[in-house]
Amino acid sequence: MKSFCGILFCIYFLLSTPLNADAQLDSAGIIKAVSGGVFITSSQTTIKAVSYMRIIQSDSIKTGPKSGAGLIFEDDTVVTLGPNSEMYIDNVHEPNNGRIEVVVR
Repeated sequence: MKSFCGILFCIYFLLSTPLNADAQLDSAGIIKAVSGGVFITSSQTTIKAVSYMRIIQSDSIKTGPKSGAGLIFEDDTVVTLGPNSEMYIDNVHEPNNGRIEVVVR
């Protein structure tokens, strides 16, 4: 039983540790909820958004008709995007200090 718990702990640790330390530096928050067609464009790649997906600096979030998304930023700011909306996360300041300032356009 002890070895089974140890294996579970190791798996949890590996899954919760970022593969790249720099990956967390520009984290802005998460997409909490998605309704309809919501897409994220990041580094020239567009993917369909799902709940609890992480959003980072330079991401563009776009909603289609009859679609919406709820975003929660690292400082607990909540943003709701309605149908046919687009938001670009231009810059993120101090995400590792418990404070965050996000410039959107």
